[in-house]
Amino acid sequence: IYRFSIGYLLPFIISFTLVFILRKPSLLLAEKLGIKVKYVSIILVLLTFSVAFFLIGMLIFFIVRKADVNSIITNTMNMVSNFTADMSSVFFKFENYLPKNVLTAFDRFVSDIPTNIGGALTDWLSLVLPNIISGIPKFLLSVIVAIAAGCYFSNEYEPLKHFFLSVVPSDKILVIKKAKSVLNKNIFKILKGYAIISFVIFLLCFCGLLIIGNKNAFWIAGIIALVDMLPVLGAGTVLIPWSIVLALSGKIFLCSVLLLVYLGTMMIHHILEPRFVGKSVGVPPLISLIVMFISLKLFGFIGMIVSVLSLITVINMYKTEE
Repeated sequence: IYRFSIGYLLPFIISFTLVFILRKPSLLLAEKLGIKVKYVSIILVLLTFSVAFFLIGMLIFFIVRKADVNSIITNTMNMVSNFTADMSSVFFKFENYLPKNVLTAFDRFVSDIPTNIGGALTDWLSLVLPNIISGIPKFLLSVIVAIAAGCYFSNEYEPLKHFFLSVVPSDKILVIKKAKSVLNKNIFKILKGYAIISFVIFLLCFCGLLIIGNKNAFWIAGIIALVDMLPVLGAGTVLIPWSIVLALSGKIFLCSVLLLVYLGTMMIHHILEPRFVGKSVGVPPLISLIVMFISLKLFGFIGMIVSVLSLITVINMYKTEE
């Protein structure tokens, strides 16, 4: 269902979801203004799309204007080179305990890492950029279809609702209503709470990386905040191995800063999670890890997020049955 919906029905899913979210505001405005609900809904949908496209356009303009691709690639390669140098210095501290052929093989492996990554980046850009350019017409068509579908859904919301209720069995309707209730009470609250927490963690990591003079602080902080949102994983997945390599290579100050940042992320979770997330039904870590890995392989990153949210929804529904 996910593969089919993402591949063929995504514009319609986005439009219907938007109309559904805006339904209550449309009813309130229609009652106060004395206008038919469908007209208010169409206006709100068009305004929402306009604001979304404006914000996306501003973001793209800012990135294109400010981002220097060559600089980003150069800084990334420098960071990789520094990291591999740290790995080498750590590994060769044990040179008295390891055979020479092992040391030689490791040295060759580490020295080839920057070259391999540089080649991979070049190949990736040569593949991605043509796909982006060729995908622009399809994207514009999807946007037009989504806007048109949003207007049609707004105009025909009640007939579509009655048709759906008439053809779906009553027991399935109860399941759908229960899933909707779980989404409203649990999932949306969790998403909102973790969005706030991730933003705070992003700011903390960004400041910490600026202190150690990292030139890619913004992007790395974003990656750490994104990893921190995922179940089972956390900011420590990135920060702890990085700190260990820095400590073993003798960069104690940099290691200390990263460890303090990691402790700060733990404190943020400890303080903010009870307030913004509350008590949510926990998912066993092993089950989360299995679902994340399989869904990542099958559906990609976005599919992994959808699968985890679906898992949480199903477990919440199961718990309410008991």
